[in-house]
Amino acid sequence: MHNSLIDLARQKSAVKRGGRQVKVTMEDHHAVINAQADELLAINDALGKLTLLDERLGQVVECRFFGGLTEEETGLALEISDRTVRRDWLKARTILYQMLGDQAPEGN
Repeated sequence: MHNSLIDLARQKSAVKRGGRQVKVTMEDHHAVINAQADELLAINDALGKLTLLDERLGQVVECRFFGGLTEEETGLALEISDRTVRRDWLKARTILYQMLGDQAPEGN
């Protein structure tokens, strides 16, 4: 019993000090950050173009994607109905996917 408790304590101590964490080199970490930064910049550029096409669509994307607002919260912020938010969100995502060179999303 004593050995079991000691082993359990060692395991918890190892986990507490990062024993089960995956080691990542700095190069790997920078590659991930660079890929995410490039992706975010592309999204931002596409959002700028979308806003020029339709300002409200751009506002909906800013609220939903960058602001993390729900459909209801976005509707309140922009003074439009939830149904209009849903329609605009779907339309905006479709246009953004096309601008970014991907296929349009299915559903939602």
